[in-house]
Amino acid sequence: MLTALSRLATTGLLLGALAGVARAEPPYRLVDSTAIEMPTPGRAALYLTREQLARATPLKPEALFLDGVPLGYLPQRSFLGSDSLAPGQHCLAGLAGMPEFCMRVRAGERVLLRLREIVDADDHLAMEWLRDDPDRIESLARDGPLRRAITTPQGMRVLARHTAHRVTSAEPALASAPLPITLDEAWLEIATESEDGSSLRHRASWRLVVDSISVHAISNRYALDVPISGIRRVHFGGVRQGSPNPWIEIEYGNDGETRIVAFADSRPESATRSYNAIFGALRELRLARAIESAAPDSAGAPR
Repeated sequence: MLTALSRLATTGLLLGALAGVARAEPPYRLVDSTAIEMPTPGRAALYLTREQLARATPLKPEALFLDGVPLGYLPQRSFLGSDSLAPGQHCLAGLAGMPEFCMRVRAGERVLLRLREIVDADDHLAMEWLRDDPDRIESLARDGPLRRAITTPQGMRVLARHTAHRVTSAEPALASAPLPITLDEAWLEIATESEDGSSLRHRASWRLVVDSISVHAISNRYALDVPISGIRRVHFGGVRQGSPNPWIEIEYGNDGETRIVAFADSRPESATRSYNAIFGALRELRLARAIESAAPDSAGAPR
């Protein structure tokens, strides 16, 4: 009898230990693989990076939701990806402090969002998503270096319990905006050649207009027109002189020579919104032109 009771007690302890192990499963794991998913046929791919160490002490992993469904955890110095977004609009949300961000994707498109975390003088943390050239995800993951974040089944269950607490906005940040987009107070830098052949970079206050034909910029001393057809690359150009305003860099040229122009909304309160709106608009225009140029004409030959 004692032996049977002993066995029952041992079995109970073992089951309790196994249950404890199951409960102790971490919500995510980090792996060194930097293999990047390509979009599933007929779908789009989304990459999210969190590259910064905003404070000396580690920050908690961010809980992310896509269209109200758990997407995964994004710890510091990591990235995560999803390769099967349906074409159309999607909204990315998080818990307290994480801004909601909405974007429209095409089949076969790749989208890269980089999480910027800014700590102000009062140690308040602000977060914002910036769109960037998706071709940069490979170098960010490899050279960052960033580890791949994989959310475990236990982590997904935890996120599901927090779904009701995700942050949504009446007017979420949008990844693009209707054209034309006008900035009456923009900073702009462009390289020009001086008389001795050296390169000068001019920074001044400009009026910027983005339409379906070109990017127009006008200041008191200069005028610049960048045709959409000549744009080769658009990407995040960092910040300048300690200001958190994100800059867009455009590489362009139709004559074999590559030129670079960088600009930013000079108003801190709207700088990120302007950045994402212009970045999204330029990417949509370039994608539309690429699709148009690849389509056959009425005779069946590529245009």
